[in-house]
Amino acid sequence: MSEYKRTIFFASTLVLLAPFLRAQITHGKKPRLPAPFATRSAGNGPRKEKPPAGFLPTVPAGFRVNVYAADFKAPRWLTVAPNGDIFLAETGAGKIVVLRDPQNTGGAQEREVFASGLTRPFGIAFHDDYVYVGEMKRVVRFHYDAKTSKRTGEAEKLMDLPPGGHWTRTVAFSADGKHLYVAVGSDGNIDVDNPPIRAAVTVCDPDGKNARLFATGLRNPVGLSSSRLLYVAEGRRFLRLAVQLHRG
Repeated sequence: MSEYKRTIFFASTLVLLAPFLRAQITHGKKPRLPAPFATRSAGNGPRKEKPPAGFLPTVPAGFRVNVYAADFKAPRWLTVAPNGDIFLAETGAGKIVVLRDPQNTGGAQEREVFASGLTRPFGIAFHDDYVYVGEMKRVVRFHYDAKTSKRTGEAEKLMDLPPGGHWTRTVAFSADGKHLYVAVGSDGNIDVDNPPIRAAVTVCDPDGKNARLFATGLRNPVGLSSSRLLYVAEGRRFLRLAVQLHRG
């Protein structure tokens, strides 16, 4: 097909499709768009269903699944302490709980509250003789006995954080223990005037001093790993992927 015939073909196609195409000829002016939230957003999120009595996931031969601990109020994060105890952020109850299975039964035989009265605790990290906790509005640390997991001091505030929005606050230490990383998500999904600490990972000294931005434009970074500084990125709602950050 010659260039002339191609031009005639495409021009004819556009003329025929014009009545069906939705477009605005703006002549250089701003297009007329619907007002924000003029229509409802479509969603197809999961439904909460109670599992049948005795239901457990199916696993390959040679493996076994059982309930380790139950009856928590919005448990959101857990990590293993240097002594093997499990620290759980019971976010809905504002607590950090320690779980133990000293007889290796496969279930938590011991449960004790490490700290309470917290505001949406989430991230937990260990460094020297301290347990670091990322609350929604601040980062705190507690002096503790690393052998017994007993708290030996009150909360020491290291950093204030903006409340609300994407409220999970992950904390993690660099592999050499010299830097504390704090992840804070954006306030919403379409905001452009967030404070700099939002939608970013902040790095500071273990005592919270010398805080500065390490990575930005992250919307809602959740779950930092200090080995290669990985985090789970929620690029948009319900879409998650793993991202690796690099020191300059």
